[in-house]
Amino acid sequence: MSILRAVNDYALEQLRVSAVKPRVTLWVDAFLSVHHHMNEDDLLRNETDGPFVQSLIMNLEFLLQSFKGSLTAPNYDALIGLLTAEVTARLEKVVLKSTFNRAVDLILDKEVRSLASYLAAVTSWSVRDKFARLTQIATILSVEKVEELVNYCGADAIAWRLTPAEVRRIASMRIDFRPEDIKRLTP
Repeated sequence: MSILRAVNDYALEQLRVSAVKPRVTLWVDAFLSVHHHMNEDDLLRNETDGPFVQSLIMNLEFLLQSFKGSLTAPNYDALIGLLTAEVTARLEKVVLKSTFNRAVDLILDKEVRSLASYLAAVTSWSVRDKFARLTQIATILSVEKVEELVNYCGADAIAWRLTPAEVRRIASMRIDFRPEDIKRLTP
């Protein structure tokens, strides 16, 4: 039985390396070409022209459908797990390479939620844990004032996945936050 499990794990890893990772990298890296400093008119255009996440979800759906008929249910769920891990890891890296203003941060929060909802809908297990860091990044970027971060980071009800240094680094990605306010932040 352990030999079969090892063969199955090897096959899934090969699927991740050859089919999932290259595509996810290409699709998620498109985030870098999206303008992250928008005004009201840009926001309205973004809503009508189709945001980044709609295209990403469409590509993920196509990829999943191409494998659905040829994989057993447990292997299909494993593929979704691999896909979710790749998407969240890559999207976190890409988001951390960007800067934002308040309006775009609200879009990012909405897109992370839409992506998590889509992946949760196509599997039988919860994806919330895999999206925890991304959700927290979007939360940090969507606050109105730096001071609000103390409330989020210090909340006992939330299992905070980001270190205080990461919180300050992410907050510094907001072009409208003053560096001296971020330095005073002690989550």
